[in-house]
Amino acid sequence: MGNLAGPPAARPQPIPPVPDLPTIDPDAIASLRELNPGDNGAFLREIVDIYIEDTPKRIAELKATLSSTSHARRASAGWPSW
Repeated sequence: MGNLAGPPAARPQPIPPVPDLPTIDPDAIASLRELNPGDNGAFLREIVDIYIEDTPKRIAELKATLSSTSHARRASAGWPSW
């Protein structure tokens, strides 16, 4: 009789360290300011405002997608839905 347990489970791979990078790239900020040089930073402020307004919505969408995908995987595997 063969091995009914199947192949051995793969060991989880360690999570690589996150590089120590600045949160905000000063070169990217300078490039954005150069796009509209005479506006005293208005263009950059507009981009930041859009980011601040839009990011929570995007995160909520990602969480909902991950949750529904996780639920679908559990259901297809016959696991209970908690």
